[in-house]
Amino acid sequence: MGNLPPSATDDDLWDTFLECGYITEVHLALDERSGAPLGCGRVTFADEAGVRNALRLKGATVRGSAIRVE
Repeated sequence: MGNLPPSATDDDLWDTFLECGYITEVHLALDERSGAPLGCGRVTFADEAGVRNALRLKGATVRGSAIRVE
């Protein structure tokens, strides 16, 4: 996913995608040197149904920003 605001946390992503299915991992991408958020991340689901449900959340908001889900 992309277009995440810099203030987004792992918990924000868990909360946003929890209704989609069983989440096995959440990862926010950070700059290797500075540790600053890069505005993108990944949510991993236990099964394909979770992925399909998550794709329906295109345009959902996290901390006021409409996120891109791919």
